[in-house]
Amino acid sequence: MPKPKQKSKPALSERVLAELTSATVPLTPSQIAKNLGLRKDTAVRSQLRKLAESAIARGEDHQGDMVWSLAGRESPSSGAPASHVDTALTERLVEAMAANQHPWKSRDLATQLKLDPAVIRKELIELEGLGLVYRTGQTRGTRWHLG
Repeated sequence: MPKPKQKSKPALSERVLAELTSATVPLTPSQIAKNLGLRKDTAVRSQLRKLAESAIARGEDHQGDMVWSLAGRESPSSGAPASHVDTALTERLVEAMAANQHPWKSRDLATQLKLDPAVIRKELIELEGLGLVYRTGQTRGTRWHLG
């Protein structure tokens, strides 16, 4: 019997933007993360940086500066180049993990994505810091889960 389709959640960036625009008082990244049910505010800070970069790219420096300050970073609109985040690897990694909802060894992910295991481990650690994945076990027994 097929599983009923679940209603998908809006993307994290849309949820962060909705929290920012609906707030009657300024919110900190920690408050936004709590409102969204996230364990850590690092994913929120990342989304705030992306929102700020896009506002600055559109020429809305004032709005971009305000969002950068929420993200706890110095604004790049003063002439410093904004950092470019390459999300292609993150997307491939999350899609591969979501395709099979079982714990993953980093080496198995590297084999499936045809990438160096060290690159995969580094990306998994970054995603863990954002609260997107978590690990169980240690050393050779480490398994990665979407979370």
